[in-house]
Amino acid sequence: MKVICFCLMLLPLSVIAQNTDSIIQNIRSEYKTIVDNKDEYKKEVVDVWYAYSGDGDDPDAKKIITYYVDGNEIKLISVSNKYTIWDSELELIEYYLNNNNVFFVYQQLKNIIYEGPMDWEERTTEAIEKRYYIEANKPFKCLIKKVKGKFSEIDTLLQKETNKEEDCSLISNIGSSLISDFREEDINFLLECYREYNSNEKIIIKKN
Repeated sequence: MKVICFCLMLLPLSVIAQNTDSIIQNIRSEYKTIVDNKDEYKKEVVDVWYAYSGDGDDPDAKKIITYYVDGNEIKLISVSNKYTIWDSELELIEYYLNNNNVFFVYQQLKNIIYEGPMDWEERTTEAIEKRYYIEANKPFKCLIKKVKGKFSEIDTLLQKETNKEEDCSLISNIGSSLISDFREEDINFLLECYREYNSNEKIIIKKN
């Protein structure tokens, strides 16, 4: 009797695990479909320049938003950020969408450390990759990689590194930058940029 009760207690956990596995498989399948068809989608690019504290634009701070559109539906939003003071930060954020809902987010941040005059490829670089599986607008599985090495070697190091699972409970807004604090990747801002997009030419949005 005790054995039967114990098995019944474990049953809900087994069902939850099966449901989670099924959701992850569906997300991976949808992700693969978007990646496989990426070159077939209509691609639209928006440039966002950051202003100096004074007049003019900051040439070392730049955001490029690329929209991949299938018919009238946005399937992928890719955001490339560049920010430089002494160190340089290169950030890539990709939002994968289905029926206008984000189901997967990929982020990569490379912090290229200034160590005096030296060849760019030799500079020490700290890199982070994060992957977020999302259900009902809430991340439920979060993976992270962290590596450090020469800029020329950092991509190889990231490929070799194993993903580690991270607690998702503190993430409340999937539309915000999940790595960098000083940039806000609000999904509404990204969609607003798209609505303002002029099909005849790239637009430039001033963002202070």
